[in-house]
Amino acid sequence: MLNLGLTISTTHSVACIAFSPDGNRIVSDSFVKSVRVWDAKTGEQFRSLQGHTSGVTSVAFSPDDDRIVSGSYDKLVQVWDARMGEQLRELQGHTSLVTSVAFSPNGNRIASGSDDKSVRVWTNLNLDAFWVMDEDGWILSGAERLVWVPSTVCNVLLRPHNMLVLSRNGSATIFFTQCKFGPFWHECYTP
Repeated sequence: MLNLGLTISTTHSVACIAFSPDGNRIVSDSFVKSVRVWDAKTGEQFRSLQGHTSGVTSVAFSPDDDRIVSGSYDKLVQVWDARMGEQLRELQGHTSLVTSVAFSPNGNRIASGSDDKSVRVWTNLNLDAFWVMDEDGWILSGAERLVWVPSTVCNVLLRPHNMLVLSRNGSATIFFTQCKFGPFWHECYTP
């Protein structure tokens, strides 16, 4: 028979929790705009991380225990110092509420999912998205245009704002022979 060893009482609903990799802390979301960090043995609250402007929907610890990531109804992903509670970065890009967040196993990337039907992958060093495809077919790295994808290929993609190239048929191949680079990009763009 299992024994309930600890109950942590909060004043608000909790939708997402995660243990720190060392098992000493628990992080929880809060529909009152904060992320809460708890002692996993005593149930005492270490701190409340403030920075979201709407309810928090998802939380996760980094594999090295040093950071916490959170997603919110405010469409933002926040990265926190897990030890000090300081906000490290605010990641913007989703156009609807962020429903899930996770660190990669090595802690170098953060993935976030949203009601905007996209998954974004952020590098953990500079925390900018790897690539994003805009509605005109440009694959962007930050503000830099990397390559233009013809509309015939864009029509295969599930959603133009996805971070990954996904096909309804299971795979997609992009031939770069029709793409133009640098100052010749205008040759493949029709307003």
